[in-house]
Amino acid sequence: MLMKKPLIVSFVASLTLFLATCWIGQSSIPIAGWTGSILYFLLTWFLLNTYTPGQSSIRGITTAVVVGRLAVEIPLRIVNFSALIFSILVPVIVVSAILLAALCFREKTRITLLLSAIVLILMNLFSEQVFNDIFPQWHEYEQRAKDRQQTSLQPDKQKYSQSTTIVKPSTL
Repeated sequence: MLMKKPLIVSFVASLTLFLATCWIGQSSIPIAGWTGSILYFLLTWFLLNTYTPGQSSIRGITTAVVVGRLAVEIPLRIVNFSALIFSILVPVIVVSAILLAALCFREKTRITLLLSAIVLILMNLFSEQVFNDIFPQWHEYEQRAKDRQQTSLQPDKQKYSQSTTIVKPSTL
C-alpha cells in the first residue's frame, strides 16, 4: 500500500489540475497550451521531488500524472473527435511537458533544464502554426466553430427588430 499512495496522489493531483484548468481552452488554445505546459511541468517536478526518494519510481509517478491528465480528455475525444481536433495540440504539449519534467528531474543538470525549456517554448510558439499549415481544413473548421459560437451568443435581430403595436381596448 505504501507504493500505491504516491501514484494515487499523483493521479488525483493531475486530474484535479486538469479539471481546474480545462476551461482555459474555451477562450484560447495557445493560452491553454502555455498554461498546461507550465503547470504540469511544475506539478510533475513537485510530485517527483516529494515522492521519489524511496517511495515510488520516476516512471510510476510520471505515468500517473499523464493518466490523470488524459483520463477525462480521451473519452471526450473518442465521442466527438472531429469537433475537438483543433485542440489536439494542447494534450500533446502538456504530455511533452510532463515527460520533459521527468527527464529534467532524473538528469538534474542545468543544460537539461535549459533544453527542456527551449523545447517547450518552441512547441508552444510554433506548433499551432505548423498544425494549421499541415491540416488547413481543421483551421477552417475552428473558424466556423468560433463564428457559430459568436452568432449563437448574439440575440436574434429579426426577433427583436419587429415593431409591436399596442392596441388599446375601446371604451364602450
